[in-house]
Amino acid sequence: FVHRNLAWLVAAAFVGVAVHFRREAMLKGIWPLLLGAVLLQFVLGVLTVLTQVQLVLGVLHQQGALVLLAVLLVALHRTGRVIPS
Repeated sequence: FVHRNLAWLVAAAFVGVAVHFRREAMLKGIWPLLLGAVLLQFVLGVLTVLTQVQLVLGVLHQQGALVLLAVLLVALHRTGRVIPS
């Protein structure tokens, strides 16, 4: 239940980030990658649940999380902004 809500939260956060940074020149080429990573992760998650956590889909879903994290880090790096600690 929590994991599914987190998926919706990530999707909503993506929309918020996309709206906020839509005019950033540094992020122009990264939007298709971000959208693809979020959609892929969402679809893999749904398929994993529907197949009752088939091993291959579970592993792909885990790898999708790494891809999504990597794309987000590239986007953050391109903005040149520092997250306060």
